Amino acid sequence: MLKVVFIGGPGTLVHAHAESFAEAAQLAVLNPGDVMRTHLREQSPFGLRLDQYIDADELVPSELVLEMMLESLASVKGGWVLANFPRTVTQAESLARHGHAPTAVIELSVTDEQVRGRLRERDERLGQCTEHDSAVMRRLVQHRELAAYYQFKGNLHSVSGQGGSPGFGDYEDVEERLKPVHRHLLAKGHG
Repeated sequence: MLKVVFIGGPGTLVHAHAESFAEAAQLAVLNPGDVMRTHLREQSPFGLRLDQYIDADELVPSELVLEMMLESLASVKGGWVLANFPRTVTQAESLARHGHAPTAVIELSVTDEQVRGRLRERDERLGQCTEHDSAVMRRLVQHRELAAYYQFKGNLHSVSGQGGSPGFGDYEDVEERLKPVHRHLLAKGHG
């Protein structure tokens, strides 16, 4: 059964590429943002807990995100694709302890400067500042630690997440580089 995690630094369009892969492989795709929005919309017990953090303008604790993702994974029949989760080694270890270790991890890699450039361009385009440099650097450090963890586990497939044009790059360029990895995973019999 194919269980794939897509990871990447800020601005690497991980979610879009994960959805494309999931569709091609006919797998369920989960990401924390969609899971949280569903709980909020349904006003589930998780949704009520989330409301408390949103009302207080606080970040949702990593442990709560992990609980929601574990519950969502428990309801998936067959293989799955996770987008932007786990984000930390602690979350990755917890996934494995709960029987949800991925068979493959696909990393969309970009340099720190490429991430900063992408976020600057996005902020200029949207007329806002979404993340401070320290927050971006913290996420990049977490990403590097997570990639190293999966590299040690032997299931990391790293692909350049930089497109052919400046800023966010071309989605299609990255998709082309992902095709051999997709074919390899599907042919390897994980599916």
